[in-house]
Amino acid sequence: DFTYGIRTSSKDGGAAEAIGAWSQIPELPRLGRESKMPRDFISLNKAAVKKGLTTSQEQFQFRAMHNVRQKPQASGRARLNRTQSMPAGADRMTFGITTRPSTPIYDLLEHKYQAEWIQGQKEKEREMQKSAKEERTKSGKIYETRA
Repeated sequence: DFTYGIRTSSKDGGAAEAIGAWSQIPELPRLGRESKMPRDFISLNKAAVKKGLTTSQEQFQFRAMHNVRQKPQASGRARLNRTQSMPAGADRMTFGITTRPSTPIYDLLEHKYQAEWIQGQKEKEREMQKSAKEERTKSGKIYETRA
């Protein structure tokens, strides 16, 4: 009998064996220049704009026809890429928009905002009743209320 693949051995050591016996795959050695460098989109965009291609469709076609790759960096020296460089003083700068101040939790717990809303609704109702009463008195008519 021939069995395809490898045989599975059943070891039932529980969670301790499962956690303690992780099998790792050794990393394959990389071949120096055979791996492709990532595309250099900055250079591609500059070249496309110099040729007068400005729409997204023209840019897409230009990138499909021209394959510009990033240059390999010197391995002994760590150098920042154009996209990784930071402006001077960036550690003291704040980027983006500021956040709103947080709502005090005590006000939420005591239902302060609900009470303010109810108070505002009551004031609006009083104003409406007052204006309706003034309109009735301005007309000058006396209404018969007897049946």
